[in-house]
Amino acid sequence: MLKMSGMKSNLLANVAGKAWSLVAIVLFTPLYLKFLGIEAFAIIGLYNSFCMLLIIVDPGLSSTLARELAWLSPLPGRRSEMATLVRTLETSFFLITILVTLPFLFLSDVVARHWINLRNLSVESAVTALRLLAGAACLQFVAGFYTGGLRGLQRHVHLNGLLICTGLLRSAGSVAVLWLVSPTIEAFMAWQVLVNAAQLIAIRHLVWRLLRDGAGEAQFQFGVLKSVWRYAGGMTVIGATGALFLQLDKIILSKLLTLDALGAYTVGGIVGSIPLAAAAPIGVTVLPRLTELVSLNDAARAHRVYHGASQLVSIVVFPLVIVVGLYAREILAIWTRDPASAEQAYRIASLLILSSGVVACMFMPYSLQMAYGWTGLSISLNIFGIAALTPLMLWLVPRWGGAGAALAFLLVTVAQFVAGVQIMHKRFLVDQKWSYWGRDIGAPLAAALVLAGIGWFVIPVPHGQWTLVAYLLATWMLASFAALLCADELRPLALAWLRSRAGRSWAVPNAFGAKSGRGAR
Repeated sequence: MLKMSGMKSNLLANVAGKAWSLVAIVLFTPLYLKFLGIEAFAIIGLYNSFCMLLIIVDPGLSSTLARELAWLSPLPGRRSEMATLVRTLETSFFLITILVTLPFLFLSDVVARHWINLRNLSVESAVTALRLLAGAACLQFVAGFYTGGLRGLQRHVHLNGLLICTGLLRSAGSVAVLWLVSPTIEAFMAWQVLVNAAQLIAIRHLVWRLLRDGAGEAQFQFGVLKSVWRYAGGMTVIGATGALFLQLDKIILSKLLTLDALGAYTVGGIVGSIPLAAAAPIGVTVLPRLTELVSLNDAARAHRVYHGASQLVSIVVFPLVIVVGLYAREILAIWTRDPASAEQAYRIASLLILSSGVVACMFMPYSLQMAYGWTGLSISLNIFGIAALTPLMLWLVPRWGGAGAALAFLLVTVAQFVAGVQIMHKRFLVDQKWSYWGRDIGAPLAAALVLAGIGWFVIPVPHGQWTLVAYLLATWMLASFAALLCADELRPLALAWLRSRAGRSWAVPNAFGAKSGRGAR
């Protein structure tokens, strides 16, 4: 039984992990730009895209590992079976990773000379950086497999603690290398290889330490692959189409734009990813809860969790999207300390953060679909996105550059969201479609938009850096509070928590549908 205290610990751990990711982006990206310049910084954007594209060749093994370990771990006497599962899947994963990475290592010279458009960066430096990029991405890809294992074992606290430590080593160490050793993209990528290797060793050791009782009997078995291939295949299609859709804009732009323009798009994309990072811990925590309630045929509580979590996503995402979207130029100027880069990237950032906000709103509908085992809709929406995004970008990018690509991505994600919710609510929660649009999305969005919009129209933008930061933080907090007041599922919980604080040292209301005095079930 999944206890609510465990859910809260996992949620807090996932929030801490994502918070650190955001802090690292805010603190270290301006330093990377300062040392490397906008053109070499674009290689980092290609690295992030390559890491995402590796998901396409993941045959669902990391997701399968998470599911199977979560299923087996509560059962007594199954440690040997769990260890055999890990041994079988990790062996398969290693072979697939090698087969995928080797071609890219050999094609790095072709990519540097004939695909990306270099200006100041030499071809030799680009080739070396791309080869190191492939190695670093390979190591991170394999570490992601063991991340799935730790999630399946419900070790979110251990996992996020390890990721925070290695993330700090990766980011701070990169700055130290660029400052003290060599301010080049080759040195930067070499450090990524070293840290990713250390992370892989540590996370693999942790998984096997947790399975130490059965590790001695672990062996590769083809029967294990036969028993999980159907589920793994379904997750492969979702992961592959989703990763391709989310990275398609960068792939196309790497050919259509110069490397410095691609660097500006990368900067805008980093800002645009904030809503996804903020909402991801909610999705990671709520999905197993929804799955549990659906398996118990407790539709009423599952639906309540769905609406409550959807409103929580709205409260977290909409104020961020609105404030950052309205003040993207000022935020980028403060963050990068480079007015030219800010001017080049702010329109892109404003459009991409809107797109990311829409994608974040898809988390809960997607989680409900996965809880019921319905993968077809997500696959169809991803295929539609790929088919629609390519011609739109080819039409808009020659006219408006990176901003045209961001606009194309926004139009497609809005179409996916609206169509996906409409179709899903014809199958599940048939009578609650307009409740979702009005209560879960419309009310928090309107409240945040009105409050932030009034500030934008009425109050002049402050000129001092710290005054501007204080103004933006105050606007974001007030918009978040306004959105909370308009969220009818969460407003009573927030008020109850405030009242409880007056009488007890710590009490958090149950926001996941469990009744007072009871556990998760």
